[in-house]
Amino acid sequence: MQKINQQNIRIFHILGENSDDELLGFLKKSLPLFKGYLLVFDNLSAAVKDFLDSSDVDYIKNKHLSFIDNKEEIANILKQINKESKIINPQESIKQDSALSNENLSSTKSKFITRLVRSGESIVNSGDILVFNRVNSGAMLTSQSNICIFGECNGDVQCDGEFLILSKITKGKVTFQGDIITANMLKYKLNLIYKDNDELNIKDILSL
Repeated sequence: MQKINQQNIRIFHILGENSDDELLGFLKKSLPLFKGYLLVFDNLSAAVKDFLDSSDVDYIKNKHLSFIDNKEEIANILKQINKESKIINPQESIKQDSALSNENLSSTKSKFITRLVRSGESIVNSGDILVFNRVNSGAMLTSQSNICIFGECNGDVQCDGEFLILSKITKGKVTFQGDIITANMLKYKLNLIYKDNDELNIKDILSL
């Protein structure tokens, strides 16, 4: 008997009304965030297909899939990876045993989080984000300012501010000003990540 294993996956639905130049520019900019996601395209040109194949990204051309129109979730993801509108339409698989919650935060004030950041949450803030608990796998944090995570980080993080503070990465994808931060780069209990003349630096906060 054939063995079959059912899985939940996360996808990005790429809408059909984008030019190749616009879409390729967006894909190149956001490529680190797409690792671990499945990209679903309404239209797929040869140029875009060649780029995806060379970038080792999982993708399909949409034939029969239909998606729930979740405008709030779309707004959250768009703020995380692109300010231009109508580029992508993200959808996550819906788990039967839990409801996914999102926080759409447009304020420039700092966001303080003392609770656990749960799987499926998308936290977006143009100001700083400070997390004093664990970030679960499947969660996403995005800020144009600084991000500080003092607990274990298993989720995805995109920080475009002046610095990023991390204690430990176990899963997920972390980017700082476009650079990917991996677990083996974090050698200290609290790591201060910043750039000096475009050179990435990681220092021990406790020794400063």
